[in-house]
Amino acid sequence: MKKLSVLMLMLLIKNVCSAQTETTPIVEKSIYGVQTGLFGVWIYNESKLSSKSTLRTEIGLDGGYSYGSNDSPKSQYFMLPSLSLEPRWYYNFKNRIKDGKFIDNNSGNFLSLKSRFTPDLFVITNSNVKKYSSEFALIPSWGIRRYLGGNFDFETRLGLGYGFVFEKRNNSNGWLLDLSVRFGYSF
Repeated sequence: MKKLSVLMLMLLIKNVCSAQTETTPIVEKSIYGVQTGLFGVWIYNESKLSSKSTLRTEIGLDGGYSYGSNDSPKSQYFMLPSLSLEPRWYYNFKNRIKDGKFIDNNSGNFLSLKSRFTPDLFVITNSNVKKYSSEFALIPSWGIRRYLGGNFDFETRLGLGYGFVFEKRNNSNGWLLDLSVRFGYSF
């Protein structure tokens, strides 16, 4: 009986100790940063909603490029102001920890629903067209975010969404592809 009691006590101590050292991976409480990509620059905040989800708010300049033989000039670029709100769900933190990978700075894979508003405040362009219409877009996406060390990060995403253009004369609503590759610095 004494041996059984000692064995039970040892098992209880082992379970209590392992329960205390086992941690549930959670997202960072709040991350502020700046990111740049091929087509733009953005300032963002990503705030914790739950252990696996965040709400990302962002303000920046979204850019684009076009080339057409009928355009004047043939090669055109533009940059427009944008505001976005994006809930994210990080789904692979446990697997990353199990594989010995970092989850610092919310390094992981995520699913999100990005809502983006592009107002017609101003445009930076080399085109003859100096006025663009406001647009609102909803874009479900899949993405990855990786911590590069120091305060640097890398993020890429792929999404297919729908854009709504606020123009009375022309209905330009339609599907849009969101493919981005960004490098950033977190404060």
